[in-house]
Amino acid sequence: MNGNNICIASQFITMATDVICGMKVKENTDLKSEFQGKTFYFCSSHCKEEFDKNPLKYSR
Repeated sequence: MNGNNICIASQFITMATDVICGMKVKENTDLKSEFQGKTFYFCSSHCKEEFDKNPLKYSR
């Protein structure tokens, strides 16, 4: 198990880092975008919208 998994009530929830603000978010969120074959996850619609404006800036 890597450091990005959390055990909650016998379920493993994979966490990702929001590339805009740095917060940890659950990968089962609806706030996500695909770019160049990779999925990016966000804590808020504001962060997702910021990413979607210029994904190349944040995907490096």
